[in-house]
Amino acid sequence: MFTTINGLKLHYLVEGTGIPCVVPTLVGTPILERTFSPELRKRLQLVFLELRAGRSEVGSIEDTTLDSLVDDIDRFRQALHLEKIALIGFSRQGQLALRYAECYAECTSRIILIGALPALDSRYAEERHRYWESLASEQRKAILRRNTSLSRVSTEALSRATPSRAIVMDYVASGPMFWRDPNFDCAYLWEGHTLDAGIVERFWGEGGALSGFDPDESFPKITCPVLIVAGLFDFTAPPTTWFGIKEKLKNHSYRVFEQSGHYPQFEEQKLFDATVVSWLTPH
Repeated sequence: MFTTINGLKLHYLVEGTGIPCVVPTLVGTPILERTFSPELRKRLQLVFLELRAGRSEVGSIEDTTLDSLVDDIDRFRQALHLEKIALIGFSRQGQLALRYAECYAECTSRIILIGALPALDSRYAEERHRYWESLASEQRKAILRRNTSLSRVSTEALSRATPSRAIVMDYVASGPMFWRDPNFDCAYLWEGHTLDAGIVERFWGEGGALSGFDPDESFPKITCPVLIVAGLFDFTAPPTTWFGIKEKLKNHSYRVFEQSGHYPQFEEQKLFDATVVSWLTPH
């Protein structure tokens, strides 16, 4: 389905019943559609929203900011005639969910963060490096070196690929940083994805347009319940990045999944579903 927000056609998909829960993404929704379980869809109405990605129109990348994306989410909420929404902020989209809860507190029922960082500035980049160096096994590090040296991610192979395909190839090769099983090949989860290289370049990484979010300033302003879900084997968004900062959220719960990496909703699906449903009940 499509709706027009600020003159752009945005693609969205509604699945499940229950509490309306918007899942905004800047990289397309197929991988998220495939990693959340059918059981969770019985308790949540998952609304996958592609912002400037996938099947949606991109528009002017230079004029797109964290706050303009957050405004688009609220206009989308209004278009669906929803009084309040929950948001799932997966990975770096966590900044979208947190900023929305700060700016539109009266329209936010709750936030679920999965594999997210408190912010994208240098202090968290340093903690990611420390976590990898100190906790990743030598086998895991060797697999990552092997993956990045294979022809499929060589300069030659990447040069032959489309920009979208090159991003996916690089992500798949970095699997030891994302999955508990360092040999897991997640390529099939990315089938059908179309990524806009310009959006990825603008919003991903330290210094990108999502880096304007300051947890020290913003967390005390967020009043809705926040569930933080982290995977012990997530080397791109380590659980330790939340130490000493999550307490600034007035109403938070923090869960570490010990058999998961970046995707607890997929790697420990039953436990993840039970955790989310249990957390939702008192709220």
